[in-house]
Amino acid sequence: MRRRASGEELEKVAETPGAPFGGTLLPSHAQHIVTAYRRGERDRARMAGNLLEPARLRVSPAVRDHQEELSRFR
Repeated sequence: MRRRASGEELEKVAETPGAPFGGTLLPSHAQHIVTAYRRGERDRARMAGNLLEPARLRVSPAVRDHQEELSRFR
């Protein structure tokens, strides 16, 4: 356990790397993402690349369903 300068203890929290949505991305969410990309979302190429990572495609049916359209924004 670490302590702040004030002596207060801090609990360590470790986040595991991985899909921010994983299997929880609903089809409607995926469609909203595609719509935002069409409207010119500034970071769409980077975000589309992240969504289309093989590990994410394996766990997210919604992303797989929109894979072809998301690929256009890479």
